[in-house]
Amino acid sequence: MLLIKSKLLMGLTLSALLCGIANAQPAAAAKNWKDRAEYDLAQEVGKAQGQKKIELLDQWKQKYPDSDFKLDRVGIYISTYQAMNKPKEMYESSKEFIALDPKNITVISYITSLAIGQNEPDQAEKAANQLLGLLPETFDPSKKPAAVTDEAFKAQRTQLEALANSTLYALVKAKKDPVLTEAYIRKSLTTNPVNGSMSFDMGTAILQQKKVDRYPEAFWHFARGASLTGPGALPDGSKKQALDYITKIYTNYKGSKKGLDTLIASAMINPFPPEKFTIQTDQEEMTIAEEELKKTNPQLALWIAVKKALIGPEGEQYFKDSVKESAVPPMKGKIISHKPALKPKEIVVAVADATTPEITIIIAEGGSLPGKADPGTEIEFESVAKSLVKDPFMMTVEVEPGKIKGWPTPIPAAAPGVKKAAPAVKKAVQKKK
Repeated sequence: MLLIKSKLLMGLTLSALLCGIANAQPAAAAKNWKDRAEYDLAQEVGKAQGQKKIELLDQWKQKYPDSDFKLDRVGIYISTYQAMNKPKEMYESSKEFIALDPKNITVISYITSLAIGQNEPDQAEKAANQLLGLLPETFDPSKKPAAVTDEAFKAQRTQLEALANSTLYALVKAKKDPVLTEAYIRKSLTTNPVNGSMSFDMGTAILQQKKVDRYPEAFWHFARGASLTGPGALPDGSKKQALDYITKIYTNYKGSKKGLDTLIASAMINPFPPEKFTIQTDQEEMTIAEEELKKTNPQLALWIAVKKALIGPEGEQYFKDSVKESAVPPMKGKIISHKPALKPKEIVVAVADATTPEITIIIAEGGSLPGKADPGTEIEFESVAKSLVKDPFMMTVEVEPGKIKGWPTPIPAAAPGVKKAAPAVKKAVQKKK
């Protein structure tokens, strides 16, 4: 038998192509050709392209199934199918290669990237985990080839790690289980917190679980995904869409954009929200404020409740049925204006704040008050409701002079004698149920 010493053949020995810097190995034992015919056939393979190359490889495989160059031959199959854009054939050849060289990280990466497309999710998961398991040893800095820069060495590891993780994530998403997806992303973000796409997907996974109490947590992740900058951030176009989305769902949930800027600023700093994180809706904030106001300022709380009913869709009917000609409990208000300038007969006051006109006080029986009062003066009064204008809001009430407190000029007591009977009034205004 003719034995020819193995040597590097153009297009045949693909250790540089298939193994690359990530799979540098000590030199293997010398290999030999079975005969001159095998050598010549290998030379023809090296010169051929495309389908002709495949046909020659098939001849070589059939005639010399146990060739010393079996592994190299499978490598040529892989590279040829890759050049021909035949993923199925490339995938099958890669599996054949791994059967001969189980730790070839480059070919394992091929299987990792191709298995899902070939509808072999179990093989994809196995290969991705193999790939991750080989990274620490393969990319040990002490094993870096001298001709390879530190940057290139690190970059290749990063690319392979990203391939494995993206494959595992695709497999998780394919199961369409938001709980499983959330668990995977949480683990991923713990390791690599600067990933806008993962943060946004985390929000989606939480929303898909349809637990309303966790929606604020989802908003946190959406806000982070939409706002991260630099490495790991979403592309600019996707960031704008993400920001529009979080703005929309946040506003729908809360009732306004209030607090959104604070949420975004906090999410940019931390990949996960604090424990028991929540966002109060505007209605919840209003309810809490109303309950607190009932304790600290019951007069104002009552007025806010009454006004809320009056400006509602059935406000006019409510005023007619429950408020008009009713005794209004004591209230405090700050004077906006009065007329005339001296001895006023009408006074406009703000109750809920110091600037919004809400109530016009008419002094009973055409009377007037002595002197004048500066704007901002606070008075307290008991009154009877008379009329209502909803827009702009103004309720007119009638007040007897003696039932006003806080007027700067002392109000004379009513003259003794028989007084005209006051019209009957209904019971005091109560909050509409």
